[in-house]
Amino acid sequence: MSSSSLPTIRLPNMLDNWPWPRTLHSQYESLRADSAAWLSQYKSESLGVQKVFAGGNSESLLASLVWPDVDYESLRAGCDLISSVIITDDCLDVETGSSAEAIIDAILHAFHHPEVPTPASAPIAAEITRQAWTRAMKLGSPSQRRRFIQKYGDFLRAITKEAEDRDTEYVRDIEEYMQVRRDTIASRPAFWVVECLSGIPEHIADHPSILKLSEYATELIIITNDVVSYNKEQAQGSIHNLVAIAMLSLNLTVQEAMDWTGALFESIVQKFLAALNKVPSWGPDIDSKVAVYIDGLGNWVRGHEVWSFECLRYFGKKGKDIRNSRLVTLLPPRSVTGRADAQLPPPLVTSPPAATVC
Repeated sequence: MSSSSLPTIRLPNMLDNWPWPRTLHSQYESLRADSAAWLSQYKSESLGVQKVFAGGNSESLLASLVWPDVDYESLRAGCDLISSVIITDDCLDVETGSSAEAIIDAILHAFHHPEVPTPASAPIAAEITRQAWTRAMKLGSPSQRRRFIQKYGDFLRAITKEAEDRDTEYVRDIEEYMQVRRDTIASRPAFWVVECLSGIPEHIADHPSILKLSEYATELIIITNDVVSYNKEQAQGSIHNLVAIAMLSLNLTVQEAMDWTGALFESIVQKFLAALNKVPSWGPDIDSKVAVYIDGLGNWVRGHEVWSFECLRYFGKKGKDIRNSRLVTLLPPRSVTGRADAQLPPPLVTSPPAATVC
């Protein structure tokens, strides 16, 4: 099938009025070299690491965009965590629920015993995670470390649910999907780095007003990821994607689903900006730390959106042009190698929910 005969879709505009601009860390090139040197030792053994290099080691770009003004050691720690998350996600993306659990057990063991190298029989992802954690754990206090392990555990358990859905050919509705996606996106472990570096006290980080901002930021990152990854995932036959779920649940065409997703995205942007005015004051010292944390969320949302088009992972070398034009030519079904989900069921015909679903 020629590209001229394939349908073209328009991606929704995103973050046109977002207060946080694109900012790149001044030591990005050093980080890229250091990250590549660390991961290269596992390149021959790990498909996930091979994918990192095939994508131009773009995890270092993501880290440099979302943490543009931190010290280098913190930047490197955050970058290693991002690499471990993406490698783990790619590793588990082709597993069944039962085999995913075995890999997850090895990773959790590495978190609880970071001083002990993982056995040679353990998945490479577990050893990569252990090494990343030995660097990142220095960012937080013992109680903050426990918070991170809990958040990362939620991510791993959600990945298992996704694998189980594939095994059972279960298709979630929009709300069920978002419940799992809020953890599979792994933004909460990433925000932990912001939490540690800002110095925000744990009870303030858990205040409803701060949690709400974190939730909105997570949902914006989810939607950005699902919009940019839709073409690749539909070509794999995967429906773990909000656009695909909207098509099925609301009986929409792909363009209608993209438009619906874009409207949802914009509504969450407005909620985030409105929620900024609802953050209380705790005094000058804490307020300054809260401001740093909120800036961290804003940078994460913007940095992730920019990275999605500047890396090779979703659009190859066409990303910057697509970010401007918003036009994407759909790949033929089953044309991309990857773990496919169940055969797509007939679309569910329901009334579209309000954009407050998330």
